[in-house]
Amino acid sequence: MKLKAFIILGLILVSLLPVSGLYKLLQNALRPRDSLQRFLFFLLVMLGVIFAYTFLLVLFIKMIFPGA
Repeated sequence: MKLKAFIILGLILVSLLPVSGLYKLLQNALRPRDSLQRFLFFLLVMLGVIFAYTFLLVLFIKMIFPGA
């Protein structure tokens, strides 16, 4: 049981690396500090990224541990 918890925690931590890279890439591409419109668009895009990240992470964990 404890091993499963450590595996899930490790998956979460490893999956944060590409998401943080995507965050920095989007910050450079969209430049949210330039205007309010760019900032609101950046927030909308990041909300979608967070939703997709959470959905895919939960789906992946459910595929690895079907009984969880």
